[in-house]
Formats: sequence, structure tokens, C-alpha cells
Amino acid sequence: MKKLLREIMILTTMGVLLSGAAALAQTPISGALTGSLGPDTYLVEGDCEIPSGETLTIQPGTTFLFSGHYFMFIYGTLIASGTESDSIVFTREIPTQSCRWGGLRFMSGAPSNSFVSYCLIDNCLNELYPYFYGGGIHSDGVDLIVTNTTIQNCQATDGGGFYGTTSAHVEFNDCVIANNEASNGGGLYYQYGTSGEINGCTVIKNNSTGT
Repeated sequence: MKKLLREIMILTTMGVLLSGAAALAQTPISGALTGSLGPDTYLVEGDCEIPSGETLTIQPGTTFLFSGHYFMFIYGTLIASGTESDSIVFTREIPTQSCRWGGLRFMSGAPSNSFVSYCLIDNCLNELYPYFYGGGIHSDGVDLIVTNTTIQNCQATDGGGFYGTTSAHVEFNDCVIANNEASNGGGLYYQYGTSGEINGCTVIKNNSTGT
């Protein structure tokens, strides 16, 4: 975990590395995603969707660079399973406000078998209707397990790092939730009967601006 965090901090604080990654991106992507992706660097040029009944498996070492405020809507199953030495990265293409993206959104009715492990979810922004709940990850009644993952520098009206609703059960194990901001629940926000477990996580430097 410490090794993963060190690599994440290097990636997200050095503009030179991010610019270099953007320059190397050769695979534009948007729309419906199924099957297996990666390892590769993908330039996200529009909203992405995992359709109902379908599965997307993301391989270790895959990077998604969002070129605008685009979302990854999950109606099916997402298996994003990196490794300690080869994580999966979701971040903006270049360090501008317009490239802050919409996060992973697990939509109502999606199955409860998605898995997010050894991922970086970075620089999401959701403050406008209808997507103002949940910055990095939003779960609308979908059970989910997140392990060894960092959610950082994300912002929303409620739940800067994570927002869960409609009786979802969401577990965070050995994760880092850092430097996120919201009016309510800067780091994590469990709402409307949502439950979960937070085991061995570091939740630090998140900010709630509401009263």
C-alpha cells in the first residue's frame, strides 16, 4: 500500500508526468464498454457506459485520461483490479478545471458483483444537477467492495470522495480517502439506509464546507 501511495503522489503532483502521459495516449474511447481493456492508456472523449448485463474487466497498468467532464456510468459489472506494482489510474488529461471528470457511478439496478482494487481515482468534480452527489464514486443502491484504492482531490455537493444511497452496502478496505471536498461529507457520505465497513483506511485532509 505504501508503495502504491508513493507512486500515486508522484503521478498526480508532477505535471510533467501527466503531460507526458497525455502525449502518449493513442486510444480514444467513449460510449459502451464491454469485455477487457488494457493495459493501455485511453483518452476519454465522452461519457462511458457499462451496459446492463455486460461486464468490463480493466487490466493492471491501464490509465484513463479524461479530456472533459465525462462520466463512467456502470449499469453492468466493473472489475477494475490492479496490483500493488501496477495500479489502474482514472484522472484528468491535463491539470485544468474543465478536465475534471465525473467519477465512477454505479447506477440503480446494477448487480452487486463489481470490484475496485488498487486503483487511483483522481480529480473528479460534481456540483451541478443531476450529478451533484458523489465525487469519486457514487453508488445508488449497489453493493460494492473497494480495496487498496486512493480517492483524492475530488469535489461534490455531498460526498466528495464517495456518496452512497438507497441502502447500498459499500466496503472500503486499506484505502486512502484524501484531499476531497463537499458541503457535507468531504470524504465519505453514507445516506438513506446505506451501510458499510471502513477497515484499515486512511481518511485525511478532507473538507466539509457546510454548517
